[in-house]
Amino acid sequence: MFRKIKHKLLTNGRIKNYLKYALGEVLLIVIGILIAVSINNWNRNRAETEIKKGIFHILLNDIQIDLKEVKQILDYYEDKRSTFEKVIADTLSQKEILECNHCRYLITGRRLLTINTRGFQQLNRSINTGEFKSDSLTFDVVNFYTTLDDEVEKLNSLINEDIIENLKHWRDTYPWYASSSIGELKEEAYVRYFANDPEYKNRVAFHYMLIYENYVPVLKTFQAKSEMIVKDVKARMDEK
Repeated sequence: MFRKIKHKLLTNGRIKNYLKYALGEVLLIVIGILIAVSINNWNRNRAETEIKKGIFHILLNDIQIDLKEVKQILDYYEDKRSTFEKVIADTLSQKEILECNHCRYLITGRRLLTINTRGFQQLNRSINTGEFKSDSLTFDVVNFYTTLDDEVEKLNSLINEDIIENLKHWRDTYPWYASSSIGELKEEAYVRYFANDPEYKNRVAFHYMLIYENYVPVLKTFQAKSEMIVKDVKARMDEK
């Protein structure tokens, strides 16, 4: 149809009208392209928003699982704190050592956090694309996980290494190790070691430092910052 109109205008010598028509035709094409681009951008932005919401949903689930685990770990160590302090202060008698539920595993038992990072890893892979690129919340979350996950893993390794070193030392040094490993607590040398030996108190003091002066504070920081991130992410998702 456009070709017929164009031919008619040229044939009749109406150049001015043809130019108006041609300009209108170009404008229609440009408008059509702009509309198509706008629709494409809108669809892409909508898809990116849905991807972002999906990643944030995974992140929230990870954090909520971690927060429950952190609380249980903090409770575990808080329950043992007074026993650590009594051993270091040398206030436990041999009778109390025999009755002490925590003493046997004080520096060989542990409960450690493994941070769930599925949401963080997806967010980290997307940080330089689309909506994520200029999002301050995304950068805050990535920085939080990068820092805290590294600290937690380093402390986990130190705690595990100390526990293994304690067990190896007992195995290679003390005859009572075999009987203690199967739950026998009545051997005199065993009780005397835990009640009176300065070496044991030094080992307890070192483990106390790892747990209560390093690990517990890091877990509390993780707990507090995680709760803030949950609040911020939920607020962001509600905006969409």
